[in-house]
Amino acid sequence: MLNFKKVTGGAPRLFVLAILSVLLPSCSSDPAAAAKDSALLQDDPCASVPKKMMNADAPDSVMRQDFGYLVACGLLDTFDLDFVVPGLIPQVLADEVAAGRDSIPYQLVVDRVREFHLRPEYALLRQRVRGLDSMRATVIDPARWTADTSYLSNLGMEKEAFAHLQNTVHELRQKKTRLTWAEALDSTDQRLQRSNR
Repeated sequence: MLNFKKVTGGAPRLFVLAILSVLLPSCSSDPAAAAKDSALLQDDPCASVPKKMMNADAPDSVMRQDFGYLVACGLLDTFDLDFVVPGLIPQVLADEVAAGRDSIPYQLVVDRVREFHLRPEYALLRQRVRGLDSMRATVIDPARWTADTSYLSNLGMEKEAFAHLQNTVHELRQKKTRLTWAEALDSTDQRLQRSNR
C-alpha cells in the first residue's frame, strides 16, 4: 500500500486558491465492486486503476490509495494531486450526475487534469504555488510586510485570515526572533481551523 502523505509530500498547503477548500469525495463502497477492484489491482494497478469507478460512498482511504497508484504510475503528479484534483472532482461528479451517472472512472479525472494542463490558468496556478512555496522558506521581514501581505492577497488570502495572520505573527514574535512565513502561515491555518469549529 502506498503512503499517501509520502506520495503527496505531506498535508495540502494553506489556502492557495479557493478551489482547494473542497474536500475530496470518496470512491465506491459497494462490496462487489470493491472485490472486483481488488482483483483488478492485483494484475496491474497502472492499467486497472484508471478503469475503476469513483463513487461518493466509499472510505477516503480507498481513494487515497487509488490516487497514489495514479501518481506512482505517472498518470498524475503530486502537484496535480495536491492542487488540481481537489477542485476538479466535485465539478466532474456534478457534470456526471447531471448527465444521469452516479459514478465516474478515474480515467475521466486524469483526462480532465490533462485538459487543464493546456489552459493558461494551470500555468498561473503552478507559478503562484511556486511563489508561495518560495515565500514560505523566507524569514518574515517587517520592512516587507506590506508587499508580502499584498502578494498573499493576490493569491486569494481572505481578510479574516489576514487578521489571524497578524495576531499569529505578533504572538510568535514574542517567542522567536526569527520567524519564517511557513511557521506563520501554518499557525494561522491552525488558528482558522479552530475558530471554524
